Amino acid sequence: MRRLIMLLLGLVMLIGVTAGPAGAITGGRPDGTAHPYVGFVGEPEGGFCSGTLLSPTVFLTAGHCTYYFSQVTDVVYLSFDPQVTSTSTFYTSHEWYTHPDYVDADWPYTQDFGIVILDQPVSLDQYGVLPEVGLLDELIPATGQTQQRFTDVGYGQTGVTVGGGPPQANFPLERRQAVQRYAPGGEGGIGHGLTDLFLFLQNVPSEPHGSACGGDSGSPVFLGNTNQLVAVHTGGYRLGPGGVICGRLTSLNHRLDTEVALEWINSFL
Repeated sequence: MRRLIMLLLGLVMLIGVTAGPAGAITGGRPDGTAHPYVGFVGEPEGGFCSGTLLSPTVFLTAGHCTYYFSQVTDVVYLSFDPQVTSTSTFYTSHEWYTHPDYVDADWPYTQDFGIVILDQPVSLDQYGVLPEVGLLDELIPATGQTQQRFTDVGYGQTGVTVGGGPPQANFPLERRQAVQRYAPGGEGGIGHGLTDLFLFLQNVPSEPHGSACGGDSGSPVFLGNTNQLVAVHTGGYRLGPGGVICGRLTSLNHRLDTEVALEWINSFL
């Protein structure tokens, strides 16, 4: 229990710190019980990420998260509650892996995937589902013009508190979802974009849409409102004092529909 209290206190201390994992939905709306297989994972001093259960014991997150955990701890805590507090249900893990092709010095041009193995299984009616190879190539044509919506779900920064000094990030540790649906062109960023490694989505930090921000690394990107995974959120841009405000720029996501990602992840299933 003491380590869990340290974890939650540590989260406050790490707000705005870039050395640890990042990731959270700014704007958007509370997810509630819509994605019960999306969870929070954190280390005792406060560094945390989001991720997805693929089976009762296999949790997918970002590689820079598991890489970071390996530098600072031998245990991480996970919760799948809609909001993480000191009274939440926590699971532990003493075993996690970073994709063998992940190179921290090359980030983001690297295979940014991590797997956490839970010490105890989590029994759910449904889990996140991995894509087939090349799924995004079928969904997004070369022009990038598509009406397909993608849903990013994670814990972390939901906005800022203003007044009395520089804006301060809000981290209620609430599971929230952002629906990103913009085609490229016009004002507000590049919209959808696809490369061999990345799926770029537009950051629109508003209540109807939402965007990934500090605190959401490892959060899943789903196809519409399904449990079909297409990518893992891994980074993006921040604006404003202290880097605590996310703006109308690009959300970076690593594609899951590649052979190099799927072969490694499936080896744990």
